[in-house]
Amino acid sequence: MSSFGGNLLAQNNFFQKSYVPLKSQNPIGDRIFYFYTLLQYVPEVAQTINNDVFFKKLTNEKIETFKNTVYKCDEQTACFIDKVLWSDAEKETIASEFKRLYQTSKALKNLVNNHLLPSGYFELYKNDTGEEIVAKAWKDAANASNYIIKAYALNDGLLYPKIDSATYEVKSKYYQDLLNQLFKKEAIYEGKGYKFFFQSSLSMATLLLEINNRDEAIRFRPLSLTNSQAYQKAKITTWNKYPYTAILVLGEGPEYANIPLSPHGKLRCQIAAAKYKEGTAPFIIVSGGQVHPFQTPHCEAIEMRKYLIEHCGIPATDVIAEPHARHTTTNFRNANRIIFGNDFPTNGKLMLITSKSHLDYLTNENFNKRCIKELGYIPYTSLKRLGQYEGEYTPNITSLYLNSLEPLDP
Repeated sequence: MSSFGGNLLAQNNFFQKSYVPLKSQNPIGDRIFYFYTLLQYVPEVAQTINNDVFFKKLTNEKIETFKNTVYKCDEQTACFIDKVLWSDAEKETIASEFKRLYQTSKALKNLVNNHLLPSGYFELYKNDTGEEIVAKAWKDAANASNYIIKAYALNDGLLYPKIDSATYEVKSKYYQDLLNQLFKKEAIYEGKGYKFFFQSSLSMATLLLEINNRDEAIRFRPLSLTNSQAYQKAKITTWNKYPYTAILVLGEGPEYANIPLSPHGKLRCQIAAAKYKEGTAPFIIVSGGQVHPFQTPHCEAIEMRKYLIEHCGIPATDVIAEPHARHTTTNFRNANRIIFGNDFPTNGKLMLITSKSHLDYLTNENFNKRCIKELGYIPYTSLKRLGQYEGEYTPNITSLYLNSLEPLDP
């Protein structure tokens, strides 16, 4: 089937682990809003958008509106915010225009086949038509900027406010003054250089994360450096010697800022080390980000890796850090990304190590429902309990999909 067919996409255009993502001068933007990075930095796509009558008009309107906020909004933060949010009607109209343009645009068809699908970042939509993939990628980006702007300018709509909220008191005079200065600076000095209709929303979303020190999404990246020894060893591992591809240890953050690793985290590491020494798997993946307590300097995965090496005698080459997950759902998802994105068997099982009560929860149907609600899919198949603290599962490749509504760990 030709890539111009619109209805079906060739199987060999799906995820390719050799794909190298494009980079801009905005690493947080690249991680959360990769669709926008592609629209700007794939030359033929940028040219197509900029030459299209609808998008050219929309860009001019958005730039003018944003520049005029300096005069029309005065010191009213809510006014500034309103100008960079996407309405439901706008999202639908722009989605329809992307679909229309896709029908005649070789550049957009190539965008799907050469970037959106091979990257894995849009894996949830791989069975959709090309025009639907582009439209959904746009809606994801628009919804993400709305979520971030509302969350960090208004403290509104956060899924997990206890751990993900703004660093400052949002309604304080200090923060309101900061927001006013931020919007005005961007409108006066940066807005005149905008070339795309989404740049004001993109800029404000990423700047709001920046001023709140919420750059968790890009810490410890690239993981190919953080885990370089293990990834190299995976290339020469004799996999049929082991019943499991890896042992996944679910992190648990400490409740006190001066404690780097919780007692539960240590116990789970000890169990994982014992299983490793039995020959259960050639690698241990430790999963957990900088989550508890709020704005903690300690990363669960980094501390668990250190503990396994220094206290449990596990070789550094055999411990893989997954330092971004903020929830149990993303412990699974992020570990799966490591498996699919590197030289690990993609059809093997992972052993799971956690507490008894946690495993009770994971093997309950309610956890499947939570995964669907928060991720849009279940990141595993064949999840089952093996013992008091052990379980097993098979990774689901849909885990590659970037969830932009989790900006601290998309």
